[in-house]
Formats: sequence, C-alpha cells, structure tokens
Amino acid sequence: MKKLMFLLASGILVIASSCNKNNDNANGLLSMDVDGVKWEAKNKVGAFILNSDNRLTISGNDTDRKQVSIGLRNITGVGTYDMVAYNDNAWLFIDENPSPNVTYSIWQPSVLPNKSHGILTITNILSNENGFTEVEGTFSGVAYRTDDDSVVITNGKFRDAD
Repeated sequence: MKKLMFLLASGILVIASSCNKNNDNANGLLSMDVDGVKWEAKNKVGAFILNSDNRLTISGNDTDRKQVSIGLRNITGVGTYDMVAYNDNAWLFIDENPSPNVTYSIWQPSVLPNKSHGILTITNILSNENGFTEVEGTFSGVAYRTDDDSVVITNGKFRDAD
C-alpha cells in the first residue's frame, strides 16, 4: 500500500509538472547536502500540495539519475512538520541508481523503527490554482538504508517551478 501511495504521488507530480506553463527548471529548486556533499536536482522539479488530500509532494532528479522524492500528509499550510517513519505520514527517498539500486528512506518503520527522522518547513505559499498549492521551504534529517548505513541531509531547500 505504501509503494502504491508513493507511485500515485509520483504520478501526480509528473502530471502537474507537465501542466506547468514553464516546463524548464528556471525557477524550480530542490537541493541539499548529503553527508556534506552538495546535490541539486536538474530535471523535473516539483513542490506542491495536492489540495484534495493535503499531501505535499516534492521531487526532482539530476543528470546521473539520482532521484529524490519527499512526501508528507496532513499539511495545513506554512509551518514546520516532523518526518518520522513510525507515523506512516512521511517519506523521503534518495535513489542513487548504481547497480544495484541503493535507496535511503524515511519510510520503512518495520525495518528501522524510530531511527530515520527529519524536519520539513514550508516557508511560503507561491500559488494556489488548478487543485495544487505550489510551495517553497527547507528540510533536513537522517535517512537509513540499513541499521548501520545512513545519510545525513542538511541545508535542504525546495521551491516549485513557475
């Protein structure tokens, strides 16, 4: 069910991005430091709340096929939100796409209960049209792949493209 929700949110992001009047990333942003190394999305940046169910979706990828997806339920507007695995309301995936795939996440409570965690702050509502609220903000946290393999995320920033 969780993977279905992730795929659904990702599909909504693709649809919303394709409906954007400006489909380059001129004004979109998804960046962060992962274990102290700067990362920035180059393609398909989106950061919006689906108004019908108050679900925040943030996604983007770089030219090396690394994809970052963040989701959070029950968003009520500008404010700070906890991302913790055990409440099943948040996810963060960092897919590094080597062979085999390496995925760090704040999402798998059955694998690593209470270890992965993060904070996400929505600082600004950019627009609200066509059932989507475009947002910007910041995030940070720790995402685990296994009990002893994690990444520290700092200086995370997101902003939806026009």
